[in-house]
Amino acid sequence: MKWDNSLLKQVKEKIEKEINHPFLVENIDSPKIDEQKLRLVLSILHGQNLRKRELMNYATAVMLVQIALDTHDLIHVKDETRQKKQLTVLAGDFYSGLYYRMLSFVPNIQLIKDLADGIKTVNEKKLQLYNKEVSTLQGFMEKMQMIETVIYQKLASFFQDEFWQSVSKDYLHYQQIKMNREKYVDYILTYLMGEKNPFHVTKTSVTIDQWFERYEQNVYERLKRSFQGVPDPLHLMSSDFHLDEEAKRSFI
Repeated sequence: MKWDNSLLKQVKEKIEKEINHPFLVENIDSPKIDEQKLRLVLSILHGQNLRKRELMNYATAVMLVQIALDTHDLIHVKDETRQKKQLTVLAGDFYSGLYYRMLSFVPNIQLIKDLADGIKTVNEKKLQLYNKEVSTLQGFMEKMQMIETVIYQKLASFFQDEFWQSVSKDYLHYQQIKMNREKYVDYILTYLMGEKNPFHVTKTSVTIDQWFERYEQNVYERLKRSFQGVPDPLHLMSSDFHLDEEAKRSFI
């Protein structure tokens, strides 16, 4: 399917229409649509020989999965009333139901199974982090990476697209690190303050910052190599990705 610059807007509007339930809108905050993730989904689907309606339904379904997962995470937010937390749970379930409904328009049992397996993995990794079942910094980041990227890896894997399976893993993880690095460092330092020190590093932010700097650079270098000379119609590698000028030109 030929790329149409209006498609991103159309899919976003379709998602907004699907999640616009009057009762939920009145009682809880409307969920946010992560445009970076939507761009990635459309990039994965762009080369899969899909009709426009199929592409839009697939993209909407995947983003509804993400919205449902994000909404369920909000029940752990402090200072929320019990009623609002209950409504948040119901909202997450509602968005999950919309995902199954959307996939019913392009019946594909295997994709449903694959995405369901991805949802299971996300929840397992979140539980492992909640229970502090982690022994190294590398292990901590691998769990965070799976939580952020496995849904998109499953989508690419379903289409047997190894390129996008690899790119989705590094692209979203890199975005995740950029946005949350300070939170990760704070979490690790807080966790390290107890008697148990599973990360085997000294209790200084300098040491952890240095480790994160190297880790982030490694992820960046993998992405840079992956996209060398590859078309990027949705501009995933935009200027806010802080690529050097030579790298930017190679992505356009």
